[in-house]
Amino acid sequence: MRQSALYSLLQLAGLRAQYLGYAYFADAVLLASEDLTRLQNLRRDIYLPVAAKYHVSCPSVERDIRTARDVIFRHQNFEVFRTLGVYPLWKNAQPYPRECIAAFADYLARLS
Repeated sequence: MRQSALYSLLQLAGLRAQYLGYAYFADAVLLASEDLTRLQNLRRDIYLPVAAKYHVSCPSVERDIRTARDVIFRHQNFEVFRTLGVYPLWKNAQPYPRECIAAFADYLARLS
């Protein structure tokens, strides 16, 4: 349920599966939604497990998640931003990857 809701929201946000960061970002959000304290040490608790799952380096995961964030922000689907509860914040300023992951994870946590 949460996974399909996340994938639908990512599609609405303009992030398509063709981006390598799509899977990394989705897994990062799912990990964070299971335990929001993982956001406190993003590299150890989110990036490293995602990197291990896909057999890539941690810097690759970080870079591709930044790319996913850039794509989401570039599309500026304000309806998605309102759904996430970040519309005024993300209207003019691009969020850090941690903030982007946290917003999507918080949305998923609210669904549960």
